[in-house]
Amino acid sequence: METTPQVPNRRRRLGVTALVLLAFLILGVATATAGRASKAHIVATTSPAAPVAGKAFSITFSLVKQGVTLPMTGPDCLGMTNGRPIPLASKTSDGTTATCTWNVPTKTGPTFDGMAVAFDSNGTEYFFGYDYPIG
Repeated sequence: METTPQVPNRRRRLGVTALVLLAFLILGVATATAGRASKAHIVATTSPAAPVAGKAFSITFSLVKQGVTLPMTGPDCLGMTNGRPIPLASKTSDGTTATCTWNVPTKTGPTFDGMAVAFDSNGTEYFFGYDYPIG
């Protein structure tokens, strides 16, 4: 008895290939999202919401990993306008939260730029950059 070779169904093969690629895509996105969520990062709030020329402006920040606030060391801040640093009026920290305050000059540029920095307990350095329009 002679058998004829079976020709694979192209549609079926294409469908299976598409499903496999979709599964890999979903797995890759889930893995990338999980990796990002598991990394520590700085979370910051400002007071007031935007800096105002001639007024005090504060940024309060914490180091957070998966929703848990971590201890941090060496928190520091830099604030600038028109490419020139603005001296800190005050800086406080309780070991998990830090606050930096500046007196924004009356003659400023269009934005208040800067960076908040903190170290975790392993000595890893974290940065948070900001660029707020001055009201």
